[in-house]
Amino acid sequence: MATSSSSESDTWWPRIETDVKEFARVIPCLDPARLQLTALSFAHDKAHLLQPCGTIKGFRECWLLDCLPEINSCLAPACLEVEETLSAKTVLKSSRSDDEKADNGLLVSCFFAYFLLKNHACIQVLDLHSCQLPVSARHAVEMALAYTRCLEEVDFNLWYQERLGKSRLSENIPELSMLRKLALNTLSQGSNAAAEAIDRNRGIRELEVGGEGLTDKGLRKMLKAIGSCHQLTSLDLNEIRVSPKSARRLSLLLESPSCFLAKLSLYDVTSGVVDAILESLRTNTTLEKLSLSCVRQQGTSALNRVSALKTNRTLRYLQVHECLVDVKELADMLKVNSAVEELGLQVCQLVDEDAVMLAEAIEVNRTLQKLNLQGNRLSRDSVPVFARCLARNSLLQVVDIGYIYFTPDCDETVSSILQETKACGRLLVTWNKAGLLELASVLSDSRVSMGQLSLDWQADTGMSAAIVGIFAALSANTTVTELTIDNGSGVDNAIGEQLALTLKSNTSLKHVSIKNYFRKHAVMIALLEALKDNHTVSTLSFSYSVDSSRVATALCKLLEANSTIYSVDFDGWHLKGKSLLALAAAILRNGVLTKKLQNYDEYFSAHKQLVDVRNALA
Repeated sequence: MATSSSSESDTWWPRIETDVKEFARVIPCLDPARLQLTALSFAHDKAHLLQPCGTIKGFRECWLLDCLPEINSCLAPACLEVEETLSAKTVLKSSRSDDEKADNGLLVSCFFAYFLLKNHACIQVLDLHSCQLPVSARHAVEMALAYTRCLEEVDFNLWYQERLGKSRLSENIPELSMLRKLALNTLSQGSNAAAEAIDRNRGIRELEVGGEGLTDKGLRKMLKAIGSCHQLTSLDLNEIRVSPKSARRLSLLLESPSCFLAKLSLYDVTSGVVDAILESLRTNTTLEKLSLSCVRQQGTSALNRVSALKTNRTLRYLQVHECLVDVKELADMLKVNSAVEELGLQVCQLVDEDAVMLAEAIEVNRTLQKLNLQGNRLSRDSVPVFARCLARNSLLQVVDIGYIYFTPDCDETVSSILQETKACGRLLVTWNKAGLLELASVLSDSRVSMGQLSLDWQADTGMSAAIVGIFAALSANTTVTELTIDNGSGVDNAIGEQLALTLKSNTSLKHVSIKNYFRKHAVMIALLEALKDNHTVSTLSFSYSVDSSRVATALCKLLEANSTIYSVDFDGWHLKGKSLLALAAAILRNGVLTKKLQNYDEYFSAHKQLVDVRNALA
């Protein structure tokens, strides 16, 4: 809890009164005088939450994060909340709230948000990717932007929907001198704000702008500003009606020797725009990632100039989503291209004949490592095509062909195909229940070598027995070294118990990653306890898992007892207080992890308490 001396309160209170008066004067309200009295009453009652920010010269010493439950309770009527990310950044973000939004309660909550954003230098991220905020909350945020100067990331996507009137964004955003990442869309004010921000602040590195309201004139103005911003490396344009003149300006930007763009994303644009971009890649030497989604085709294909990539030497990642493509031209490009490492062709209406052409091209390609074909119209006939392609191209790591319906009476079973081609773990197929039963037999077959196993299933009792069978087969398997479970909502007690037994007895697993939500604490604790007896797992990831002091205690005991795990990922955990300190102490007491602490340097150095723990245990 924040505390302050009497002299500090005397000097700080006039600023609070000034903020109250300014807020009541500007915010849309039927009774400004009553709002001022209500806000002052709130300030008296919550004076401990209106103390000065404790951030000094970039060091994170603010008391704000120690009072999050009470702070978020005050912000709830305005559908806002404060949280801390694992990268040690404090975020003011939109949230969903079921609280009653009485006029006074809402406006007082908006004042509190205005005060925090205006006076706390520790708030570095403003994430309001929502159109559900009350209008008064939006006014409060826009007012505060005129004063804050420490924001590094701002996301105002969907900000203008359901909104009338002039916005202050185009006036205030360009003044954010520390801004590095900006996302705006929908109205022309967004392009003006983006153009002004880029023109005044040459430090912006990531920009996302779009929306049907973005005029072509506004787009050209923004692209002109981008041309002189040599720090910008990522540009995302969404749902923009790009004219031939603007498409030409964008392609000239990519052809320019001074262009620094490494990532470009286009959504809902015409194939003519895409063709202009692809042509510019004949000479571009900076772009490494290109994402194209929902391209409106003009002709037989949404990508009519993909042949331009034959000579490109820098594009590493090409993602195409919901676009019709000329597969023959794409295959011809893949035969000679020596740069693309990841190719995504998702929901592109590909059929088995297309799979044959792609496989033939990939067999001679020597740079492609990952191919994603999810959401297409491929049948089980495509399985042997890509399995044999993987057998002939050892550099190709993964081909994901998505969901294919398998039946028990397949002429050529999955296990025999994978056994023949040795493509287990490299060919990813989303199987139904019959396919999962087949997978269990594959894992039990000692003649089949599978290095990676990734599982994702729905919370369906009909799947439980099949998943239990897979984990039972994995217990004795000696070839799988990497296990990824991208699901937790479908974990029942039987699955959890079998997985724990598997982790305890398996002798080949080295990398274990469990993502999303394990809602049962007992299952998480059982898995962590099982890993105590495992002496092969070296990297462990529990991303986006349930936060619990009991689970944290089990993890601490594991790290203190284990001598083989050298890398741990807690992404999505929001541990606080004693649990966070106990986990830090466990990491530092673990001799193996201590040698690998460079991965945690940024995390530790951003938390004063953790720095103290590190120094004490050093």
